[in-house]
Amino acid sequence: MCWRKGWEDAVNLSLQQHQLSARIDCRSNADRGLEEQPTIHEGYHARNLEAMGIPSTRCALNCQIKEDNRLLKELKVQIQKLTKALKESIPAIASALESLRSRLVTLQYHVLHDTSQQRAISEVLDKAITLVKEYKSVQKKITGKISEKKALQAEKKICSPLKFLQIRQFNQKIAALTEEIEELKSRKAYLFSCLNCHNDSDMKAIQQKIEKMQDTQKRLKDQLVSLNEQKETGTLNFLETKEKISPEDVDAVLEEREKLRPEKMQEVREHLEGTFQSAFRNDMLQKAEKIINSELQETESLRSILHRLHQKETALKRQSRTPKYHKNQER
Repeated sequence: MCWRKGWEDAVNLSLQQHQLSARIDCRSNADRGLEEQPTIHEGYHARNLEAMGIPSTRCALNCQIKEDNRLLKELKVQIQKLTKALKESIPAIASALESLRSRLVTLQYHVLHDTSQQRAISEVLDKAITLVKEYKSVQKKITGKISEKKALQAEKKICSPLKFLQIRQFNQKIAALTEEIEELKSRKAYLFSCLNCHNDSDMKAIQQKIEKMQDTQKRLKDQLVSLNEQKETGTLNFLETKEKISPEDVDAVLEEREKLRPEKMQEVREHLEGTFQSAFRNDMLQKAEKIINSELQETESLRSILHRLHQKETALKRQSRTPKYHKNQER
């Protein structure tokens, strides 16, 4: 940390000397009180791959982090608008509620997508780590068996040609070791094929990839924590706002929200299609909307709620028009 602080002081001093207002800060986003997740170092290899049209996991993760951070900022803006809308008209309240709901659905889609990615990476990692662990064990056994075989061959070489029984024993042991070595090499070749590599040098590259995947997995985990925290904040604001709507305005707000819902959800769909392109999944969007409806305590559709309220209102009107008869009424 000392060298980081020293670098910060040196750079900021240079910026000040050149009369520039920009400054750098060596602290992490968390220490600075920022909710945005930091991006990862891509490196020129990853950027070269992207320039050639070859997808890079690190560049893709950075794009995902930037997109998620943008969503978090938008969610804060929607919450501010929602607070302001409470003092304004019914259409403004309905619009703010639907906008916040749309952002929450978008956030939930990102949560589902990141969770799916994390699960896929975990499955690959679990398999790769197991195979690499077995490779190391097999390689260690091969090295030990080869050393043992060389030692026996050296002893056999200095053994007297007249000691037929001893030479025979040496030959049997050497033959057994040779067979074991071949079996181990066959297993090693199988492990190579499972990991899509050809030699020990490729295996080192595989281990480096595993380390990068573990780093990506950690980044996804941190991002999911941030997304869920923001989603929870938005959900609480949504529920608190609904509770503050006066009883006489509830039906009107519901009607207005029903009108706005199709357009808002179309915007969500277009946004997600633009972000994820061919990776966009309609079933994941439906699942995200279902989860948000449950968390917002809107498991019943707006149309169903309005229909139920209309039936209740009609029944009350009929009841009020029905003449009342008393037992003591004169005949």
